Amino acid sequence: MTKGRWWIGVTAGVAVGLGAVVATEAATDTATAQTARQAGFTRRRGHRGKLETSVREGQPRWAVVEAGSGSLARAKGATASAKLAAVGDYTVTFDRDVSACSIQASVAGPGTAAPPRGEVVAWRSADNPQVVNVRTFDPTATPAETNAVPFHVAVLC
Repeated sequence: MTKGRWWIGVTAGVAVGLGAVVATEAATDTATAQTARQAGFTRRRGHRGKLETSVREGQPRWAVVEAGSGSLARAKGATASAKLAAVGDYTVTFDRDVSACSIQASVAGPGTAAPPRGEVVAWRSADNPQVVNVRTFDPTATPAETNAVPFHVAVLC
């Protein structure tokens, strides 16, 4: 009795397989303008390709600061850097309040040469929510005036 009904099993298997293909196809469709709007990404007239303010504000901000001079080698979202009176102390100013952000700093040079050995710490300014304080130190440097090292600092909000 089961020998003559094999086609039912084959038909059911094909139907399940086609259903899986259709479901996979629907789940992996490319994003459309409608789905982009639902996710909060919109484009205004005259602002082709620019991100909405809420998305742009969430982007990481960073600065590459040269040793000694304290000048910005390059940056995204950092507007200024300055060397302070104490050797190895700097400030980096960003284009927005970064007091609620994570601050990351590392000894790193502005170019392709290996940076000197050193240490770096960074913390929020108590006076200005747009400023990050940075202190660098090279424990092998003598005299003490040479202990400033280049660094990168990033804020992630």
